[in-house]
Amino acid sequence: MSFGPAHLYQEVDVADAARVEAAAAHSIRQCDAVHVLANNAGITGPNHALTEYPLDDWRRVFEVSTHATFVACKRLAVHMRQHRLAGRIINVASVAGKEGNPNARAYSASKAAVIALTKSLRKELADTEIRVNCVTPGAVQTPLFAQMSP
Repeated sequence: MSFGPAHLYQEVDVADAARVEAAAAHSIRQCDAVHVLANNAGITGPNHALTEYPLDDWRRVFEVSTHATFVACKRLAVHMRQHRLAGRIINVASVAGKEGNPNARAYSASKAAVIALTKSLRKELADTEIRVNCVTPGAVQTPLFAQMSP
C-alpha cells in the first residue's frame, strides 16, 4: 500500500527478523532514501506469576516487541547514516516499560528494553542529524487489552 510517491506502508510479521530486514531493504529500494522509521509493535503475552511464566511466551514477546525494533533500527540507522540523512527514528514502548505491570513481566521488560535501546541509539547517533525518540503511552483500551487477563 502506498500513501504517495515518497511514502510506503508494509505489513510485516515482525517476529521474523529476516522479514523485518527484507521490508527495510524493500523500503530503501522503493524510496531511495528512508527518512522516518516508526517502530510500533507489541504483544502482551500471558499474565502469569513469575514461577509459572512459560519461557516460549517470554521469547515471543521479546521477538515482537524488542528484537524487531532492534533489527529495524539497525538496518535503517545504517542507511540513514550512510546517506547523511536528517532521519527520525520513533520507537513506541509503554509506560509499563517504565513502571512495570504486575504479572505482565515479559511485556514490561520488553518495553523497558525498547526504552533502553532508544536511549543508547540516541547517544550513538548524537553526532548525526538522525534523531531517535521513544514514546511511552499509558494504558488505553485497545485490542491489545484483550490479550491480558484482568
